[in-house]
Amino acid sequence: MIEDEGDEEEKEETLELEELLELEELLENDEVEFEETVETVEAIEEELLSLKKDDEERTTHEERNIETEARTTKVRRLLFFIFVVFYPSLTQKAKEKPRKAQIFFKAREKGRRFLEKLKAKEDNQSCKKRSFAMGELIIRSETEDDYFEAEAVIRLAFWNVYRPGCFEHYLLHFLRSDRDYLRDLSFVAEKNGYLEGGIYSSKAYLDIEEQGLSKEIMTFGPVGVEPSFQREGVGTLLIQKVIAEAKARNIQGIILVGSPDYYHRFGFVPASQYGFLMADGTTNPALLALEFEKGFFQSIGRAKARWCSSLSDIPDPFDLHEFDRSFPHLDKQILPSQLE
Repeated sequence: MIEDEGDEEEKEETLELEELLELEELLENDEVEFEETVETVEAIEEELLSLKKDDEERTTHEERNIETEARTTKVRRLLFFIFVVFYPSLTQKAKEKPRKAQIFFKAREKGRRFLEKLKAKEDNQSCKKRSFAMGELIIRSETEDDYFEAEAVIRLAFWNVYRPGCFEHYLLHFLRSDRDYLRDLSFVAEKNGYLEGGIYSSKAYLDIEEQGLSKEIMTFGPVGVEPSFQREGVGTLLIQKVIAEAKARNIQGIILVGSPDYYHRFGFVPASQYGFLMADGTTNPALLALEFEKGFFQSIGRAKARWCSSLSDIPDPFDLHEFDRSFPHLDKQILPSQLE
């Protein structure tokens, strides 16, 4: 009889776990930002784990039954509270802002591991900059597990540099799903288990309106290094890696928007000397070109080709603001060095 009661209690625990999994699946399908709900789900998980652990340590079935009944009632009340109070509003929010909800849910889930690493890095004295010099810098392909941390690094690299705040990390977030994204030509720099920088490549095009043609080339960006590791050659290694890989793949040239003073060391020259224009038909001194096949750009430039890239798309300010809330807070500042 006692064994039957124990089996029934185990079945009840299994049902509670199944209810929890169903709840999490519903929340994931709706993909919404609701931190209170996440915390409540985590509280339920802790209750169930605590219940299981305590039950194993009980020496008498009577004590276990009393404790199980009390805790099970508490768990059921929490589940009821979520479904009755939170879930209707979650569903409505997901319908009203599906794209916003998708961005938040994915970014928050990917960010948990990174935020834990960030806190450990700040709290652990061995992770200071001096100790990082002891490790070996590795330039490798980006993996999906790197996504949130890489976006956070790019955000820190560009924050308040060209404008109050930045949007380069948000651009990277959507670039990965763009059809022109070159995953095998995008790399991160890692040392001691932490990302120090990253570079991201994509296809670009030279549109020749007069001939109705479009020549495929390559561009890269954003490329950035976390501020505490800048001026150590990390960015140079990333750019050299991409240029070398592009040459090996017989790509005919690279055109990008960047600092002429910085990119001159890699062989880039003003694209205006080839007659290239921005997508809107204007000239830009920051539009730079690096030719791999001699004479390739010169033959196209005579037709006043326009450089077109997914990187020229500016994110919606509202979506950018909402996306930024997935990251640790940073103050926006207006600085004299900013271009706008």
